[in-house]
Amino acid sequence: MSVERTITLPVEAELSTIPGIENLTAVSSRTGARFDIEFSGKQDMTEAYAQVTDAVERARLRLPSDTGRIQVRKSGMGGGGAGAFPIGFISFFWEDDVQDPQLKLENIVQTRLESVDGVSGVTFFGVTRKFIAVDIDRERAGAYGVNLAELMSRLRQDNVREPAGKVREEGKDIYLVADSRLKSVEQMRSLPVRPGLKLSEIAEVYETESIDSYVRVNGRWGATCMLFKSSDSNTVQVCDRVNEALVELAHDSRLAGFQTRVPWMQGDSIKESIANLMSTLLWGALFAVIVLLVFLKSFRFSLVIALSIPLSMAMTLAVMYFMGETINILSLMGFTLAAGMLLDNAIVVAENVFRRGQLGDEPLGASIRGAGEIGLALVLSTSTTIIVFVGVIYLSGADFIRFVMSRIGIPVCVGLALSVLVALGVIPMAMHRFGMIGERKPSRFRAWFIGLRLRITSALPAAPAGRKAALWGALAIWEGASAFVGRQAGGTPKAPVIDAVAAFYERSLRVLARQRYWVTVLVLGATFAGIPALYSALQQTDQNQGNRDRIELRINFPPSAVIKYEALDDKGQPVIRRDELWKTYTLEELERTLWGLPRVERVTVEEVLALLASRGNTSPTNDEFMEAVSELRKAREPSEQVKQEARAVAFEKFGIEAMSISFSSRNARVSLFLDRKRLDQGNEFYKRIMAAIPERAGVELRGEFQGGSASSSEVSVLVKGPDSERLLEIAQDISRRMEGVRGVEGVRVDAEAGTDEVTLQLERERATAMNVSPDMLAQVLAFNLGGTALRDYQKGDNLIPLRVRFAPPRDARGNPRDPEIDDVGEIRVPGASGGAVAAKAVTSTSGLAKPGLGEVRRLNRQTTLRVVATTSTEDLDRIRADVNEQIAGVRFPPGYSREFSGRFASFARTSGDMFAALGWSMVMVLLLMCFLFESFIKPVCILVVSVPGAILGGWGMLLATGTPNDSLSWLGLMILVGVVVNNGIVQVDLINRLRQDGIERNAAVIEGCTQRIRPILMTTLTTVFGLIPMAIGDATFVGTPYYPMGRMVLGGMIASMFYTLLFVPLLYLILDDAGLAVKGWAGTLFGSRRGGAPAVAVARSPE
Repeated sequence: MSVERTITLPVEAELSTIPGIENLTAVSSRTGARFDIEFSGKQDMTEAYAQVTDAVERARLRLPSDTGRIQVRKSGMGGGGAGAFPIGFISFFWEDDVQDPQLKLENIVQTRLESVDGVSGVTFFGVTRKFIAVDIDRERAGAYGVNLAELMSRLRQDNVREPAGKVREEGKDIYLVADSRLKSVEQMRSLPVRPGLKLSEIAEVYETESIDSYVRVNGRWGATCMLFKSSDSNTVQVCDRVNEALVELAHDSRLAGFQTRVPWMQGDSIKESIANLMSTLLWGALFAVIVLLVFLKSFRFSLVIALSIPLSMAMTLAVMYFMGETINILSLMGFTLAAGMLLDNAIVVAENVFRRGQLGDEPLGASIRGAGEIGLALVLSTSTTIIVFVGVIYLSGADFIRFVMSRIGIPVCVGLALSVLVALGVIPMAMHRFGMIGERKPSRFRAWFIGLRLRITSALPAAPAGRKAALWGALAIWEGASAFVGRQAGGTPKAPVIDAVAAFYERSLRVLARQRYWVTVLVLGATFAGIPALYSALQQTDQNQGNRDRIELRINFPPSAVIKYEALDDKGQPVIRRDELWKTYTLEELERTLWGLPRVERVTVEEVLALLASRGNTSPTNDEFMEAVSELRKAREPSEQVKQEARAVAFEKFGIEAMSISFSSRNARVSLFLDRKRLDQGNEFYKRIMAAIPERAGVELRGEFQGGSASSSEVSVLVKGPDSERLLEIAQDISRRMEGVRGVEGVRVDAEAGTDEVTLQLERERATAMNVSPDMLAQVLAFNLGGTALRDYQKGDNLIPLRVRFAPPRDARGNPRDPEIDDVGEIRVPGASGGAVAAKAVTSTSGLAKPGLGEVRRLNRQTTLRVVATTSTEDLDRIRADVNEQIAGVRFPPGYSREFSGRFASFARTSGDMFAALGWSMVMVLLLMCFLFESFIKPVCILVVSVPGAILGGWGMLLATGTPNDSLSWLGLMILVGVVVNNGIVQVDLINRLRQDGIERNAAVIEGCTQRIRPILMTTLTTVFGLIPMAIGDATFVGTPYYPMGRMVLGGMIASMFYTLLFVPLLYLILDDAGLAVKGWAGTLFGSRRGGAPAVAVARSPE
């Protein structure tokens, strides 16, 4: 590929000299090259941009003189670089009577969109370019003795507009412009080549279009554009400005007949995600307050504690404002995670202050002492959560983890730190001021609640039959609620559920304490054995696809099915002719299957011959016969109105919002955009069309039911080596092997997007003997087959390219046809001695055509080729293992290798980073607890129990709900490490204080755990209920659902609560026994006992 040799390699050599590059990707196509430069996270991007610009300017000196414009774009997450993800797709389609739609797209639409502040690039697909073709008849030109070089020079000179100087008239300078531009095609046809000879006598001059692909949107001609933004602009603001520009374009009179549809805009997705997160946050906070009401049975008490949520969040927003942070999806996700946690500190302080009041302390003293006793434990428990975020952000080597944790961590860490201040400063004061400390006053709510039952029971006897059922239902609800509220109008409830749970917990703990050794070994052993078993049972992926709201059908055609352009019809639209396979499969059977249209009856040979005979043609040629077949088939086709009605019915039935079809020479792509509220019908439609579309020889059909990003259902293997042809052979071997992998729905090689190629090899000995230089051969062949571009032709306000070329050869009936290999061989090539020889005399061909590389991709200065597989399964770990097993037998010559790329590489890299980050999180939490407890034993008994329990519960929740373990669920697990130890810290802290007060160890453990069960249940359940909206929702983070994180944290919190309540005290006793035993052995060994066991007061026995 000449682009690779003349453009890609020189630019790549200059770019590779820039320091700090992690990956340099170069992609060469037939029309240009693009480069994607990935820098390390520590690189100064302003300096890097300047270095890239300098390198491009140095490389420009080595590029061909006809090299077009070189653009350098900054890109980050969503920027506008070559490898960046676009921020939006826009489809434009128009009525059939619209004139020059492509020029309007280019000159009006594209210009307006590119002028939007923040938009760095607009790329159109399906746009055809008009140009003026000057097809020179080589026989006539030769007969008239026309020198082509002189003709080209004449055409260049006669189509210019240049300044000619200035003159002075009446004291003013007047600038003169020499304008010899051609004003019309007719004027160009009349251009004199020489005296007595016009251009129209040796060439055909006409306006036409170049077409490599085209797009149909909802059954009409159209085009699709991708929008890119600059890296320093706000995505939502840019998308809003783009939407405003689209509204302006919709009212532009010059675009009459145009319609616009926006299949996807990232700004709208972000707004939707933010709205969903706001809803999740509000519902989560409401559920947390309801839990408080159930436990406290007091609106006033519950609302005082609930103050910690708005106070902490308001102060957090103020801190974020002064930090220069913004409200975005990740920060709102952090607020959602923190909503339930913000109550934890307030609950613990309020419970301890209330307990001091019940023990007889006067209200002010209870407020001060209650907050003081629990202050250190709150600081420690909050610090463990903060240290997880800080440690991962600064110690993790993964940019993605650092970025996400930093954005989520700011609201969580700041909010929790401020919640400590609220809990220690505001809550005790509010309790004191509102008289909530001391003897509990009769509850008005409970009195109303008891009276409600009396009113229900008194109304039952006289109620009519219909109302009686409603009253019985209300009474049943009352009986259930009374288990939490109590049945007495004042004082302590008689037998509430919470008190019963506490009593049962105390009895259970006494029993387990007697058998603590074997119970702890059994449970922890089963836990550590179950964790790897659960991990292997889970589906492992890099990202969940979430809601699949788009159906993609990709159709690859054999080499014979190509788009061939002829001319423009009377409406200015390109006339496309295709072979029978292309036409039948795509335009007839595909639409017939999609919209449920009846099949067209088969055309018989007798019917075709009868039609031709009626026209007096009894000996038709093959072309005439096929034209008659097409005519008969067209006559039996449903009318356009019938097709539109069937399409509308299918759209409504299956929840299809829009459809886009794009065609290129070798493939077609059908995109169906589904209504997200009716995805079940969309899934049914997908299964139906995949089963109904018939198979055709040489036609490959792949279907994808997609969600998230466009490549979320693709996995790939990267093959590397020096020779592109050998790479293609290896890649095709890998492709065949991957087709047998379970769960793989389709496999393709990147090169299959290219066109077929025949190599024309120069025979050097013969060329030398005939004085034919390789450069001259290449130039002559290029001009004969593609022509050459001249200065653009001015048509009104539009510039239209002007291309001079030889007229195409003609068939036996005189109709134009495409050049063939034999025609190339007959092209005359001038030699150095002045004569001319046929090209076939100095060249040889490689034989049959074979697929060529549509693109040549180089990674870090090495040629690569991707084998891409489509899969709807999200178990990426299993797919990776199966693919690795299938391709293990592929032989690689020296210098060639393969590696997993794309999602495979991302998954492997992310998994390693996640395990490392999880390890760092546990180490940081352990060190912090050791520092604040001034002990190693106590932190170990918390960490060894709480964290494995959280892992088991989190992965168990994912397995139970069928949720794959992805990057966001891993982040949720790391957050759990810092959160689940909080209950254990508060629990062990109280046990230590009770022992310091002189209570015997076993009694202190029982009493401390019993006192802490109520706040532990409250803090855990407020967090759990606060996460329920996130865990059951279907909102996404830029296409990736975030419910895996909610489910991971929710399951881990529930399991860790049971582990903390039951097994932290048991392990505490075991480790304390071990410590006493070690001291005893040390005393015996060194003969230095410390005077026997210390005397302690026994307040309660565990028996």
